[in-house]
Amino acid sequence: MEDIILEFKKKYWKEIKKRPNVHGYSGILHPRIKGGKEVPGTRCIRIYVEKKVPAHQLSLKEMIPRALDLGGSIVEIDVVELPRMRYLDEPEDRTTPIDHQKRYRPVQAGTSCMHKNGTACTLSWYFWKGNNLYIALNNHCGSLENTANIGDEWLQPSPYDGGIYPKDTVAKLSFYVPTKYETFKCPVRNFLFRIFKMLYHITHFRAYEPTNHVDISFGEPISRDILSFKIFGIEGKITGKGKHVIGAKVYKSGRTTGVTEGVIVDPAWNGYVYGRRGKAWYEDCVLVKGKCAGGDSGSPTISKSPDGLLYHGALFAGSDEFWIYCKVENIEREANVKLATHLNTPF
Repeated sequence: MEDIILEFKKKYWKEIKKRPNVHGYSGILHPRIKGGKEVPGTRCIRIYVEKKVPAHQLSLKEMIPRALDLGGSIVEIDVVELPRMRYLDEPEDRTTPIDHQKRYRPVQAGTSCMHKNGTACTLSWYFWKGNNLYIALNNHCGSLENTANIGDEWLQPSPYDGGIYPKDTVAKLSFYVPTKYETFKCPVRNFLFRIFKMLYHITHFRAYEPTNHVDISFGEPISRDILSFKIFGIEGKITGKGKHVIGAKVYKSGRTTGVTEGVIVDPAWNGYVYGRRGKAWYEDCVLVKGKCAGGDSGSPTISKSPDGLLYHGALFAGSDEFWIYCKVENIEREANVKLATHLNTPF
């Protein structure tokens, strides 16, 4: 994040996030948006709200400030409407004639794959950890939001799409990056969590801030022979990692909406994502304007270059017109893994 955003987070975010409809902000400064267009020469802190409400309908306590004192200068605030982001593991009917939901051997990224007790998600890609090669799914797809057991089977296609255990087993859950929740849907769990946060504050002399950067899990394939280093519906090979730049065109291949293209609108998105168990806060993710739907969770997000396809990360949340992906470099760092490509080995 930019220094001025870090100061904003430290001084003001705790209060601003209590305002109605607020669910995120950008980690970089953006030009102000007016009439659907960016205003040249402006640099604002972007606050994301589910719905913009006219000022006369809000109380003073509910209003978001128009500007804030940061770094010894006044910085404007730009309130931008953005749908609430949710995990995309509630499958919808496919919207493409190319069927990503069938059984494919060898297995390809971009096709239906999920935990045997789940619904339907999308296989993201492959990663090395030491000498071992792993399949990657979102945490909420492969480890069911931290509730699955190590060794549980993953099916391709997903259970919702007709995957049968054990016939369609392609991998077993090996490890995952745990998701940290801010609130839970279960009242009992939420009550116990509030007690935990109180004790944490007493013992650590600071508030507990559950922050996530990735939504990812890894499964060891039953055999490397069943894997194909291809993305279903997209020609080319993954040769490296893509850069997250505003305006860049990216593509995703998903179980429900197939191959769609999008444009990066915020390479430093920070916000809430809503799942079956509760609400989780994510930072340093990428917001893309593009089509997705339930069942597309895990979709590999890539860009195209003269040398091949560049992997950007794993789609894990979104709405009808936007998707969020976790950055490949954050996946590598937090899971201690390395992106697998045709052109390199883990060494």
